[in-house]
Amino acid sequence: MLDLANELEISSETVRRDLKRMADEGVVEIVRGGATLPDVLREAAFQHCLNLNADLKRKIAAAAAALVNNGDTIMIGGGSTTCYLALALRDHRNLRVITNSVDAARILGSRGENEVHAVGGRLDDYLGSTVGVVAVENIRRYSAEKTFFSVGAVEASIGLTSDTADEVACWQAMIEAGSKAIALIDSSKFGKRCLFKCASFEEIDTIVSDRSPEAPLAASFAAHEIQFISADKSGASDKSSPRGPRTNARVQERA
Repeated sequence: MLDLANELEISSETVRRDLKRMADEGVVEIVRGGATLPDVLREAAFQHCLNLNADLKRKIAAAAAALVNNGDTIMIGGGSTTCYLALALRDHRNLRVITNSVDAARILGSRGENEVHAVGGRLDDYLGSTVGVVAVENIRRYSAEKTFFSVGAVEASIGLTSDTADEVACWQAMIEAGSKAIALIDSSKFGKRCLFKCASFEEIDTIVSDRSPEAPLAASFAAHEIQFISADKSGASDKSSPRGPRTNARVQERA
């Protein structure tokens, strides 16, 4: 810490205070004499996703974590935003977590009070999650109160999309398995479209983002009675009125 203080020309107390704040946000881990990056942030293949719009993702994760109660059974999909959600849930207790995210399983599994089910399947190192037919089959064996996932884009006329077919298949299985589908989408993805459709607006209960969308997208959310949560700079949320229980067309087809 002394080296940092000298290099930055600030006091050691300021260094300690800033490192504590960064540790609380999951950005660093405090070690004797200083700090280091958490294992999850050292994964080379996943690093660029974690760094992209990182501040927005932390805000979204904090707002989403407020939707989780101690003792909840939740599903967490793979992705960088949901990785920040796992970090934001570290102080929750007695969670039952089903996830195909290697990092989310490791973060929440380190808490002895939690019961974590790591979904098997083919490991995609770039995505940091398990995918494929086996992963989808495993996900469908579970049932959860809330499903948290993130996507590549959201557009008023098409819904939620992503560029990775394997990820989409897992997210769709999680949406089916959860009573509530909660999408974490930073505002850089508003008004954009990717190759593969993940979900229609009818399948989504809640969207959490860092700010409200422009009129066309906001109108689509309102028309489908989606609860929209906009996390402000302090981490608070502006919640619209949630709709009633979701009717999932894919679940009806399977029944």
